[in-house]
Amino acid sequence: MASYKHEFGENYPLGIRIPDYFKDQSYRNDTGPSFVYVQGNKLLKICVLPEDPKDREVEGKRYTLMEMETAPGDDYQEFVSVCFESELSVDFEKLIFDQRRLKQLLG
Repeated sequence: MASYKHEFGENYPLGIRIPDYFKDQSYRNDTGPSFVYVQGNKLLKICVLPEDPKDREVEGKRYTLMEMETAPGDDYQEFVSVCFESELSVDFEKLIFDQRRLKQLLG
């Protein structure tokens, strides 16, 4: 079973497809499921908030792609910046399925 389904329930609607090169890193104490793309000590992290804005613990768009950093051998991830946010799954998928663009974002 996918980690996000275990942490957020079998019926949690992601509303997007997640590329295979993103790893499920969902943790129940987060605001929604999350997935990471790792390149060295830099990461791109997808966060998927609930569909209904009233159910969201934080303000923001449903789909967020953030740049994160970590030290070698450390699990702690430090926020760097928001790369892209959208309420629209089509716009978000267009970015996350463009691996060349993801690598550019991590520069």
